[in-house]
Amino acid sequence: MKKLFHGLKFSGLLSFGPAGIDLPMERLNVLIGPNGSGKSNLLEAVSLLHAAPRGITEPISRSGGVREWTWKGEEASASIAMDVTVGFLAGPMMSRALGERNKQSMGDCLPDGMLRHRLTLDTRDGRVIVTDERVEPLNTSSNTHDEMAYYRPPRNEKVAAELNRAALESKEVRSPIFPQLIHGREGALEFASSYRPDESLLSFYASPGFPALWHLREQYSRIRLYRNWSFGPDAKLRRPCSAHARSDFLDEGGENL
Repeated sequence: MKKLFHGLKFSGLLSFGPAGIDLPMERLNVLIGPNGSGKSNLLEAVSLLHAAPRGITEPISRSGGVREWTWKGEEASASIAMDVTVGFLAGPMMSRALGERNKQSMGDCLPDGMLRHRLTLDTRDGRVIVTDERVEPLNTSSNTHDEMAYYRPPRNEKVAAELNRAALESKEVRSPIFPQLIHGREGALEFASSYRPDESLLSFYASPGFPALWHLREQYSRIRLYRNWSFGPDAKLRRPCSAHARSDFLDEGGENL
């Protein structure tokens, strides 16, 4: 069994206050604790990652809105911070995604390692938005780091001003495929302020051309959450299973059992 998460950090979310929670993860992790200790809240936090490729605010909107998801204790803040370390198996496929030029500069295959995905969610006019997001490889060469690093918004005001000025002076700095994407310096990519504030980069920029984002999108999409099952007479898992139901994995409601 491969290990997906190497570390999970959450703060300002549900029962995780300003100090947050920092969990090193193994291939198998068992949470044991009394009612109210935060076991279910950890699964809710993971559900945000699972939703990131589609729309990271979806679970929040479905479960009562942002007020039900933010920490309400002392020193309460409207921000939710997430810091996730994910295993990255580069392999020849990722090298091909980066293109021949980068492949030659880094060798036949990118080194295996880990990706760090940091997200900050905030509120604006009663809705959740992403105010900061960055994806960076860990334990890699400087060349590999630049080729696979993504930042939104730009990392500092000076970089943001340079990008905005360059965008006004030349159309070449903008991606012909993704107009909101701005190439800051060689390798690392900065995203302008015109991205959709209520979505993660994984929901509309992830493609084989952006291997780190693509990898996170694929891994988060594979997360399965099995919880809140009903076993009564009307439960979905007690109904006849359709012949067209998927058979590769169990649906989260158990209806294809």
